[in-house]
Amino acid sequence: MNAAYRYLRHNIRLGNTQGIFSVLSLNLYNPFIPILALKVFHASDQQMAWLSSLPAITGILALIPGAIFLDRLENKKRVTMVTLLAARMFLFVIGLLPFFHSQNFAFWLILFVALMNFPLPLGTLFWQALIGKIIPQLERAKVLAYRNRITTGVGMLATLVTGIVISRFPEDLAWPYQVFFLLAFLAGLLEVYYLSRLKEVHPVHENGREQPVFRLIELLKRVWREKRFVHFLTASLLFHFGWQMAWPLFNIYQVDERFVNMNAFWLSMVTVVNSVAQMAAFGWWGRQADRFGNGKILVISGIGMALNPYLYMMTNNVWAVVGINFLIGLFVAGFIQTLFNRQLDLVPPEHRAFFLSIHAFVVGVSNIFAPMAGVAIFQATSMNTGFFISGTIRMMGAFAFGLVMLWEMRQITRGNSGT
Repeated sequence: MNAAYRYLRHNIRLGNTQGIFSVLSLNLYNPFIPILALKVFHASDQQMAWLSSLPAITGILALIPGAIFLDRLENKKRVTMVTLLAARMFLFVIGLLPFFHSQNFAFWLILFVALMNFPLPLGTLFWQALIGKIIPQLERAKVLAYRNRITTGVGMLATLVTGIVISRFPEDLAWPYQVFFLLAFLAGLLEVYYLSRLKEVHPVHENGREQPVFRLIELLKRVWREKRFVHFLTASLLFHFGWQMAWPLFNIYQVDERFVNMNAFWLSMVTVVNSVAQMAAFGWWGRQADRFGNGKILVISGIGMALNPYLYMMTNNVWAVVGINFLIGLFVAGFIQTLFNRQLDLVPPEHRAFFLSIHAFVVGVSNIFAPMAGVAIFQATSMNTGFFISGTIRMMGAFAFGLVMLWEMRQITRGNSGT
């Protein structure tokens, strides 16, 4: 029996608790960064694009060397704790930001968010590698679906309460945001504590020594030989570019007075209804993935997510925007769940961290340029043109996922006919 089964119940229980504090640490501040930047710190459209792009630049700088380092380590839990703790420290710094004297708080907010995104993707990558190690493959879809339902519910409540509280104060007041950044920091400390209590299973090698560490060039050659992963990576890049280019557009569209002009309460409602939909759908998508496979569910949920920019083109009514986010949340649940599981299906276990980092690196590179492209299209043409192009690229990416799946099935058929 897989040694991971010995501690499975313990790891599920503590892992879910760690996930609760992780999502608290995220949802107490993250949904409100755009409104903080725009209405408190008076960020420009270009700065809103940099708020999406600059963190991606810092994130990718850490991924590849971090993954090579991680593949050397038997104790993946410790390095995950260190990177997540480093990321949470920036929440404390941002919480104190309005106390400093500055003429350009938007610049410093963007800078600190970007610096926070140096250790944060590493922590996420290391956590993914740790989960792949401590949760057996046959249990993974069910365990992650249950975890996602719990964390989504907690995140929804955290966002709702935060939005209600902040909306009771003048929208240009900074200190309510400071309070929630500091609460997010405390939640991050508890996240790291419960992560430290997970039981990590260390494999026993026949020679009693660590497995050899491949040099970077050898690892890259190994990635290139995994054609299934390369094709999937290409499709994922296409989809993510279309997904990411709309992120600053959504922020501007929802918050800016030229469009929907939401306050903190309505912005929290967008997140809440999206989370409610995800929480309701995680279990169903997990069952469908077990029945039909992660590949098919990724295509279906990707097509659903591609509808989001098209629907935004049709309205600037706040109630309609909230309703759209409920609908799209149903598909987001399937996509984010099966995207991770699909990667785990495709990567070799002995180099899981490096392969996951390659995907994160490619997505991160896309995230540098896609938001800038989205804002450039918006400024040169119109918001609706940006939404249309984003939705079209997303749809192409979803169909590309389908082509990868068909290619896999054809390869399997050829293999069977050749035996």
